[in-house]
Amino acid sequence: EQVAKSKGRMPFRLLRARETIMASTGLSVEDLPFVGELLDIKDEHRRWRVAAEVTLAGLARIMLVDEARLDEFSVSVDTLNMHRIKFQGVHIGDGRTAVPQRGRISEVLQFAEESPFVGWIYDRICGSSDDAQRVESPDQLGGAALKVTPAGQTRRGKGGAAGTADVEPVIGFSNESRLAELDEQIRAEQAGTPSPREIQA
Repeated sequence: EQVAKSKGRMPFRLLRARETIMASTGLSVEDLPFVGELLDIKDEHRRWRVAAEVTLAGLARIMLVDEARLDEFSVSVDTLNMHRIKFQGVHIGDGRTAVPQRGRISEVLQFAEESPFVGWIYDRICGSSDDAQRVESPDQLGGAALKVTPAGQTRRGKGGAAGTADVEPVIGFSNESRLAELDEQIRAEQAGTPSPREIQA
């Protein structure tokens, strides 16, 4: 029910924290978007969703704020009783100076072009250290740069991470695909069989 009420795929605890902030500051949802709400996965690249979710997990959960309001915002949220939330002041309305990179995670992303925050998001992701190189199999993960497989395993040099059981998908303009995933999981549980997501994980 909580997922159905939201437009994107953000966890309810973050949505509730934003509501608390909105009540305190008078700002709207459009004034306080999460990065993940301004991104989606292109249809032709859907098999790279898990890879995008794991490599952009921290960034996607950051709430953006017009930097012109940042000082006032900080005063308003200082003593609020809510789930801890990360925020970033952004100079809104700037055009992008970076573009999606071929063969990297940025290539699979769709950006919310209508948002005044989108220029910052392009520049923050495209070609950055978080813009992982996509590789098809684990034996291609070697090297100093961040790389990711479709299954979500990452490596950067000698360090890496694997496993998706606790990955919360948060990237998306709407919650339609998330609701479909939940319905699929419920049907699988009722039938006593693993869902495709569980098989992939």
